[in-house]
Amino acid sequence: VASIVVAVGTCAVAYDFLRKYLGPNSDPHRGLASHNHKAEKITTQEQSTPAPPQPVANNPKSRPEADDTSLRTFTTAELAAYKGSDPSKPLLLGVDGLVFDVSPGRDFYGPEGPYNTFAGCDATRALALVKVSSDLCNLSNPKEGLTEEDLQTLEDWIKKFKTKYELVG
Repeated sequence: VASIVVAVGTCAVAYDFLRKYLGPNSDPHRGLASHNHKAEKITTQEQSTPAPPQPVANNPKSRPEADDTSLRTFTTAELAAYKGSDPSKPLLLGVDGLVFDVSPGRDFYGPEGPYNTFAGCDATRALALVKVSSDLCNLSNPKEGLTEEDLQTLEDWIKKFKTKYELVG
């Protein structure tokens, strides 16, 4: 599992991976030790060459690009209204000038989720640094001082969000 986490590069993706293979009602924090039947399946998949990722343009979850005029512009204050405290509203997450509806990931970004800090704010710097901290959200210049590696990590997050969640702003 450690090699998977290193290859993926983020805990959130590893968490998604473990939940997928261990089942939605499992506890990924316990790892594969209590799920030996799943470990064989994962080992087999690691040995085979994975299919190349489907381009976003052909992906059924692909969304309009950021320059699409149908997208709404959110202020930081407006975005804060979508942090999950009102269950009738979607969960929104801002990253590098884009806003995604992460409601399908309510288990992660909702009020009880491990990444609830990111909902309702601009999480650009926090995602780039892979740190769950409200101090790193809603900064006026979130990319200032980031390394090339940090910027690549941020770009990886944006690609993940574009394929997994709806772009709404």
